[in-house]
Amino acid sequence: MSEEQKYLLRTEKGDLGPVIRKEIVQLLLTNKISDLTPCCKVGENNWSLVSDHVQVAVGKETRPLSVTKKTVRITFPSGMR
Repeated sequence: MSEEQKYLLRTEKGDLGPVIRKEIVQLLLTNKISDLTPCCKVGENNWSLVSDHVQVAVGKETRPLSVTKKTVRITFPSGMR
């Protein structure tokens, strides 16, 4: 079984990580990061946004995070499980 992809997050308080997607979701749900937080796969130098890697669905609408509702469905972009 392969190890889950890990990421680094660039926050106002400094770099955070490595973290896995599940931890990113928890950070988003607790508003410790946003969908606009810079994110990079461990071992790579290509920074993008958290929203490029993790999205949360609230009700029927899938959108980048900054979520305030308690019931969410987590979805990943195609091929990123």
